[in-house]
Amino acid sequence: MNNLLLPMLPPARKNQASEKISAYLDQLVFASEAEEIRLPSVRQLAAHLGVSASTVAIVYRRLKEEGRLQSHAGSGSFLKRDRRARSDQHIRLTVNLPTEDAVSTGTWYSQLFGGLTMAAMDARVRLTIQTFDTLPPFTPTGHDVALIVPASFYRADLTAWARAHRLPEVYLNPPSDNATENFVSADYFKASERLGRAFLRAGRRRILFIANTAYHRSTSNRLRISGLLSGLEYGSDDSLHFEVFFTGEATDAAAGGRQVARYFEKHGVLPDAIYTPGDFLAIGAYRELAARGLELPREAGVVGGTGLALDRTECPQLTRITHPYEALGREIVAVVQARLAAPHQSIPGRILPMAWLGGASTTPEENTLLFSA
Repeated sequence: MNNLLLPMLPPARKNQASEKISAYLDQLVFASEAEEIRLPSVRQLAAHLGVSASTVAIVYRRLKEEGRLQSHAGSGSFLKRDRRARSDQHIRLTVNLPTEDAVSTGTWYSQLFGGLTMAAMDARVRLTIQTFDTLPPFTPTGHDVALIVPASFYRADLTAWARAHRLPEVYLNPPSDNATENFVSADYFKASERLGRAFLRAGRRRILFIANTAYHRSTSNRLRISGLLSGLEYGSDDSLHFEVFFTGEATDAAAGGRQVARYFEKHGVLPDAIYTPGDFLAIGAYRELAARGLELPREAGVVGGTGLALDRTECPQLTRITHPYEALGREIVAVVQARLAAPHQSIPGRILPMAWLGGASTTPEENTLLFSA
């Protein structure tokens, strides 16, 4: 089949062949960012889908008459995006959050939904975001796609409900360690690996990871920890100490400070590097270290991982990873559209790079590595 790669499909359903072909082509379009998508030949697609070549030829001819398919000599056939179809689309997205969390100003969720809304506007899609507690949860009417975000609320309920009613699911972050489909995620591993290398180069020896969600319940925390350990080359130097503390769901600054105190009570020394997915947890840790007389960031580096606005804190330029909220929104919209176009087919997961903010709570040496292109 030369160099043309076709995603694998589950066993054929009892659809008409032309509908099956159209659904497959829609998947190709929505799974790609390109304005024109190269198509397989008539024979290749017929063999891949198990339909007749004549039926594929009819679909191709119809698309050509509509002006969406163009053939270029020596290059093959290309399918253009149907902008008119996108502009008329209305998607009802049900998320596994109570309304209070979804609308709280300045939170991680509000920034995510802001990016999602902007992406929908750019794509000319009318998007309705529905919280799980505002609708009858176990009836499929009024829902198009279930968006599962990292939260302790309703995740199991919404997942079971979506599957029971064959509602397409899209996950923010991989739903499991070996997941490869139907999710959009920031690249927690690579960002954390870079941080580990920065801590290692700066000579940090006592590294504390503080998280609100238990290790076994959070894929993103596991990715952060494994990336950090990779960058630290953990295990190659016995003088390097790494430990993980969990706050039991608390995400405020006071909880971060308590973990620093807990570390001191346990070891008799303070950590010289702290990394946490929560920016306010990081602020609390920063505050506690400073209160105990450490010169920051020379004697200890503190890094957050959300990218929130910290203007009213004692360290507004806290070093922190930020989520690419607008890019995540664009990718979620694209994957949601792809799932709607072919609800019985899975979409490859998409992982986006993360950027850095601040730099005040890490040393210039660490920042050289963290903020380098």
